[in-house]
Amino acid sequence: MKECEQQYLHAIRNDDEEAFEVVFRKYYCDLCVFCNQFTGDINLSKEIVQDLFVYLWENRKKLEIKKSLRAYLYNAAKNNAIRLMRSYQDIPIQDLNRDITIEIENRLEYDELARFINRELDNLPPQCRKIFLASRKDGLKYAEIAMKFGLSVKTVEAQMGKALKRFRLALKDFMMLFCF
Repeated sequence: MKECEQQYLHAIRNDDEEAFEVVFRKYYCDLCVFCNQFTGDINLSKEIVQDLFVYLWENRKKLEIKKSLRAYLYNAAKNNAIRLMRSYQDIPIQDLNRDITIEIENRLEYDELARFINRELDNLPPQCRKIFLASRKDGLKYAEIAMKFGLSVKTVEAQMGKALKRFRLALKDFMMLFCF
């Protein structure tokens, strides 16, 4: 489990309402959207997620979370949504459970990739980073970036080449970790 998540869990176990609120604000909306995929009713999804956070707070002292807090919350939300939907209708639960598990895994992999990209962006030299963001985030052409920052187009090209090369190498290592 990540250090930050461990700190929040420790604080919540010690009755820290501010830590609980940080976790609630961080995950509430995404969990509601996630539950809505299974219920088709946003109000019902909000209720499921709210009940989950009430349970988390009420059981904070005895809760055992072995992997990550995020994974725990998504898994609990999934299980609560399935349980509720099952009470409404007779769904082949193993099919629904398998699809939801795949969705959680894909979501977690996407989030891990996003964290990786942000880490790599933070590791770029400042000028290289601002040029890369101007190109990829703002959609500026090299000539526009050169004009914006008072650089030559060649400098922009060189900095973009440096950034892309670093991303390619880092991504290759990242894929090796997650593919095998």
